[in-house]
Amino acid sequence: MSALLLISVIIIATPESHAAVNRSTSQGGRQGSGGPFGLGIMLGDPTGISAKYWMSGGTALALGLASSWHDYFEVFMDHDWHFTSAFPANVPLVPYVGIGAGLFFNTYDRYYGEVYYNRRSVFFSDGSRSMAVALRIPLGIEFLPRTVPFGAFLEVTPGLALLPGMHGTLQAALGARYYF
Repeated sequence: MSALLLISVIIIATPESHAAVNRSTSQGGRQGSGGPFGLGIMLGDPTGISAKYWMSGGTALALGLASSWHDYFEVFMDHDWHFTSAFPANVPLVPYVGIGAGLFFNTYDRYYGEVYYNRRSVFFSDGSRSMAVALRIPLGIEFLPRTVPFGAFLEVTPGLALLPGMHGTLQAALGARYYF
């Protein structure tokens, strides 16, 4: 947890992140309205609260507090790079790729997991661990209309659990944010 906090402080302390840039400026003047901060929801695996802070040059920090049903609660932060020239200027779609980290806290319910759903916990299969750490690589596309301070996104996130054991992960979410 202290490593994620340290990374957050370093990224936030960089001069680039303090620029009062709205999303349209950070994306080459072509997409989005509203301010640099977005807050909303994401549905899927995981489901929860989604936030995004746009920095200059088409980069952004994505944050989430989310839950996977009967398995874990997750706190994550990703640094996303947006490909603002991937579509013509009149198309409000922006694909992105990122890298980040997630902390997973065990909420695994043995009855629902093993008896009802006939499956084991993704991160906590032996039942003795309370926290896990994973590397995340979000791949997504965001819809950013010019006239309203709103964004919608679809994201698939492959990852690699590092602790307590090493194995692959896959998450996907559909979400929306209001930018102010």
